[in-house]
Amino acid sequence: MPSRKNLVIAAVAAIVLATAAPARASLFTLDTFSVTVNDADPGLVLLEKDLLVNPFSFTLTNPGDSTAATKLFRVGTKEAALNLDDLVPYAINVKFNFTAPAPAFQGDAAGLSGAGWFGQSFGYVAWDNPYSLSFGNTGVLGVSLTNAIFDLPGSDVVWAQFTLLKADTPGGPSPVPEPASMLLVGSGLVGAALRARRRRKV
Repeated sequence: MPSRKNLVIAAVAAIVLATAAPARASLFTLDTFSVTVNDADPGLVLLEKDLLVNPFSFTLTNPGDSTAATKLFRVGTKEAALNLDDLVPYAINVKFNFTAPAPAFQGDAAGLSGAGWFGQSFGYVAWDNPYSLSFGNTGVLGVSLTNAIFDLPGSDVVWAQFTLLKADTPGGPSPVPEPASMLLVGSGLVGAALRARRRRKV
């Protein structure tokens, strides 16, 4: 015969299941992005070409969900010889502008670019991943970019991956259970109580 304690636990569990809000998919739209590179001396002079077609949309539902790695832009140099000023690192920056989910939000990813020597000269772009972009009330979208290494002259592709780090929690009061859900929970509780009473009489 089920105890009152077990009935209470079952009732609480049923109410929690009935009122728990299901995970909602969020549609993200990257409307534009812009890349700022060191495009003049001193330092390694870089060229950049966007590869991702805008707007770029994707859907993420649960924290930890990610997009497939996507080609973001190509970066490289026409310089054929390594100069001393090329060894000094310079900033590289990507600004992301999202129009969805509303309200629109934006954020930056910053890295370093330059040249080095390891048996032969090479150019590089290095990022300090991952980057966090806040959206909505509590949402956090992570952005990870791949490092790039290329010959002098040469180029490489920077790839991007977007990960839902924290789902957004809309503002306002907690959702009220639908009447149908509450009716289902109530029927279950009444049934459990009647069953327990019958067993007691026997």
